[in-house]
Amino acid sequence: MGARSTSRLVAGSIVLTLVVAACSSAGSTPSGAPTARPAAGPETVAMGAFHKVDGEATGTAALLHLTDGSYEVSFENFSVAAIEHLDVIFVSNADVTKTTDVDPTAILDLGPVKARTGMQEFPVPSAMSANAMGYHTVVLWDTIMKHAIAAAPLK
Repeated sequence: MGARSTSRLVAGSIVLTLVVAACSSAGSTPSGAPTARPAAGPETVAMGAFHKVDGEATGTAALLHLTDGSYEVSFENFSVAAIEHLDVIFVSNADVTKTTDVDPTAILDLGPVKARTGMQEFPVPSAMSANAMGYHTVVLWDTIMKHAIAAAPLK
């Protein structure tokens, strides 16, 4: 084997080594550690639009399953005339079209509405997360007059 053949063989081995090294590091960081996949964001489990019951509100409500396993109700494009004594409650009913559809002893109260307009988030208490899928309608509930202002059935 001549010097020229040996040079080609060495050069070919070097190229092959570089190609193999490049291919094996394709899914790795420069340190050789595997690259992490970005964490998935919140998953929308169900969503619905607000409709009139004894008052009016607009926008949507969504039940979100968060990456840590918890749940929250999120409002988007939300608007209501007043928020005094107005809480967000979650009920198991498929829909609420009148106040008497709500059994006040079987609600999950997520707390007061935070603002008259805009995006808002209401965490489902961790003790209730296991039951979150058993609630189907978000209701804006007047805590003084004990009546439903508007409801968003989640589908």
